[in-house]
Amino acid sequence: MHVTGVVREVARRIYETEVIMKVQERKQEHLDAFVTEHVVFVISQVETGNGQPAKAISSKPEQFDANVVSKKIYDSSQRGVFDISSDDFSIAFPYHICFDKDLFVEHFGHYIRNAYPMAIRQETRVSDILELVHPEVPLSYESILAFKNSLFVFKMRGIGDIVHQKDEEMKPILLKGSMILIGGGNYILYISSVYVTTVRELIERNLHISDMQRHDGTRDLIMLNQSRMSQVELKVLGWSFPFDKTHAFENCKIMLIRFC
Repeated sequence: MHVTGVVREVARRIYETEVIMKVQERKQEHLDAFVTEHVVFVISQVETGNGQPAKAISSKPEQFDANVVSKKIYDSSQRGVFDISSDDFSIAFPYHICFDKDLFVEHFGHYIRNAYPMAIRQETRVSDILELVHPEVPLSYESILAFKNSLFVFKMRGIGDIVHQKDEEMKPILLKGSMILIGGGNYILYISSVYVTTVRELIERNLHISDMQRHDGTRDLIMLNQSRMSQVELKVLGWSFPFDKTHAFENCKIMLIRFC
């Protein structure tokens, strides 16, 4: 396979070691007339035999566990570990959704709660409020496990553009994020953010900069893109000046203050 050759070459050039790749699992997903094949490899590092320690190609990740059913996201008596309530977690991550193996929602961020006030814990399914856009596989617990290292993009159902006229195309709100297994794999936490890159996309979806937390990199991406677009427009008009990232952010903050 082409992937096997790429991984081996990367191991040689970056880690100066040899690896062996074996197929651990092969799965096919049938979606309409298309068949998507998902292959899981096991990568083993080969001992060099020259007495020199080889560079480690992986590190053992820490096991993350949480009891999402209770009101506490973390519950530990160890010193230095503090509790955070589900309400505080919902404010910090307004677009997150946590659900069980049957896709029943356990809790979600405050933006999702405001958008779907009729959503009920352990009664509403993820598929009732979100539509999976990427990857193009059926929305199920097994599919999420198979593609857990992929980027997941969802479309919020029933929420469109309320700014445009009725005869214009509705602009759906997209969420982009990753899946995290918690509670020993009994629950899945979807940490996401709105999938927008320009001020125009914000307006089309009736969103504001304040809808995103300050730690969300999407805010800086929108301001940076807006600054670049403004400079392109000025260049067309015959104006030209060097691009400075710091000044661009400050100028964009002034331009976007009315969207907050």
